[in-house]
Amino acid sequence: DRAALLADEGFGIPWLVFAATFPERTQTLCLLNGYATLGRHDDYEWGFPADTLERFLAVAIANYGTGGRLNISAPEMAHDERFRGWCARP
Repeated sequence: DRAALLADEGFGIPWLVFAATFPERTQTLCLLNGYATLGRHDDYEWGFPADTLERFLAVAIANYGTGGRLNISAPEMAHDERFRGWCARP
């Protein structure tokens, strides 16, 4: 009846909205590598500069659903086909 939500990277905001909209359906919410925005702004120095953000998004889009991000984020797991398949799920 109630979900435990794991929000990884860009899914933080949608799951925050879900949890706020349906608190009766949310048991817990865990944010992993969440961020307010990917881009750097005057009041948010942790984001990517514009040129880096463009390259990052191009790589993310090209690897979406493939598990390819493991080559960068967890290279020690990149050759584990079972784990790569799990990470590749959209």
